[in-house]
Amino acid sequence: MDENSTLNIFCDFANNDENIRGVLLEGSRAFGMIDRYSDFDIVFVTKSNEPYFDENIIHFLNSKFGAITIMQTPDNGDPHDVYTHLIQFESGVRIDLTFNSFDFWERINPESATKVILDKDHRFSQLPTPSDADFWVKKPTEQEFHEHYNELKYVSDKMHLFMNKYHEIAHLVAAELNYEYDSNYLKNLLTFMNKNYAL
Repeated sequence: MDENSTLNIFCDFANNDENIRGVLLEGSRAFGMIDRYSDFDIVFVTKSNEPYFDENIIHFLNSKFGAITIMQTPDNGDPHDVYTHLIQFESGVRIDLTFNSFDFWERINPESATKVILDKDHRFSQLPTPSDADFWVKKPTEQEFHEHYNELKYVSDKMHLFMNKYHEIAHLVAAELNYEYDSNYLKNLLTFMNKNYAL
């Protein structure tokens, strides 16, 4: 299914639902960088997200794109603000469908890679031309540097604990299955992590 056909499906759905006031396309497709692996990052901007908490939206997607191979509904916080389905269809189409309430939309800065597909109330006319500007490498502020450094330290400590436990489990499983377990690389990595990141 081509891009226009896919977007028309979502526009038709939105046009028949007064609760949905806008349809946005995010990600690389919004600024024209498309390859055969590109998914569709669709955002419905709504008066309320509640009508989509049941299975009806999934049945609709099944009817248009076929069977679902795998689906994830991540916890993005309050679903009344943001509610998302990440869906891979057997046909090969991948759709990340997000519902944003108007209240939430007005509190955020939309990403630069945002293209307006449908705007019933002319609320998105001030959005700039879609681009990948948000993803350009930029010098971090001092606050950003310290936040990311803190995150790195936290993750590194947890990784140290995880790797130690993984080594123990892998060794036990290999012994149980009578498989050879070459752990030299892992041992070297653990030696480094134990030295530098041990709690």
